[in-house]
Amino acid sequence: EDFASPEWALSLANLSTPLLTSKLTALKSQSATLASTLTAKLASSPSGQSLLHIGPSLSTLPPDLQSLLASLEPMLKEVEEYEKMNQTELIRVVTAGKLVETECRRAAHANE
Repeated sequence: EDFASPEWALSLANLSTPLLTSKLTALKSQSATLASTLTAKLASSPSGQSLLHIGPSLSTLPPDLQSLLASLEPMLKEVEEYEKMNQTELIRVVTAGKLVETECRRAAHANE
């Protein structure tokens, strides 16, 4: 059956509630059977085992990129602030190093 077809949807509209309940139960049973078959097939190969291992962890991922961005934004701001502080410190150290070099050259010329 083509479950996406409009004809299939119309045929369901004419069914009684007990018949629909029966169809739903049959579909749930078929789904469980197919899921078990798929799991068994995946478990029989190394790559399938990797997919089975990854599968549950995928459910912990954010549902969309917008929520991912929102959850990462505070951390990204902290990283940007940290980089700015490091840049400022680098400039300070380089400047101090150049001043030391200049003073060393002056001292060397003064000793000559």
